[in-house]
This record gives sequence, structure tokens and C-alpha cells, in this order.
Amino acid sequence: MNTQAIFPALILAAAAVYAGQAAAVVPPVETAGVAAAAVCPATLALPTPYYSDKIVFEITGQLVAAVATDQPSLSKLRLNTELDIKVRDNPRAVADIRGKVLSFLGAADAGTENRLFIKIISVEYTAILCPKAP
Repeated sequence: MNTQAIFPALILAAAAVYAGQAAAVVPPVETAGVAAAAVCPATLALPTPYYSDKIVFEITGQLVAAVATDQPSLSKLRLNTELDIKVRDNPRAVADIRGKVLSFLGAADAGTENRLFIKIISVEYTAILCPKAP
């Protein structure tokens, strides 16, 4: 076999090995909607990336709060109006967008119709790099 045929064969073999490893990793699902970082930390040993999503959504029905004392505040949110939140994102996880919206708002996610009352309009992704700080 000549060297021109060996190189492509090695590449195909390596691609099959690496593709199999990549396909075997199932990422976790991120459901918590935690507020996005607004300011870089004052001390960082290394430059650090921070990722966030801007989620534009509408509430189409009355949401049920996760904690009963939060219900009055949750009930004041406008229905059928475009709203947005900025939440942290983990680029190594699958984002449950409706779950992030509900947890950010303090609405119950399990055993309610709340998921049906969230209409996702758009999601924008942002990455910032905070520099090394003394």
C-alpha cells in the first residue's frame, strides 16, 4: 500500500473513533433560570468566559407560584405581552428554556399547567470574556 492511500485511511479510522466517543456523551439538562452576570468579578486568576441567554417570552395564562407567598407578585405579571429575562447558560448542557423561565419567575414547574402558559418567542445567546484581574 502506498503512502497516499495510508493517510486517508488513518483519517477515516481516527474520525470513526472520535465520532463514536462524541456521540456517547449525553449532556445534562439545565432547568434553573439564574440571573446572568452583569459585572465581571473583581478577582480572577485567569480570563473567564461567562455565557447567558436572553429569552423573550409571553405568559398566556395565570401562572401558579412555586411558593404560595410569591403568588401575588407572580399574578401581577402582564399576560400576552412580550417580556424578557437574561439568565446564565451552561454551554455544556441542554437548556430547558421553559424551565428556566418558570424558575426565574418563581413559578411552579412540576404538576401544574405553567409550561403550557409560557410561549417562547426568541432566544439570543451571549458570551463575554472577563479578563484576568489582580
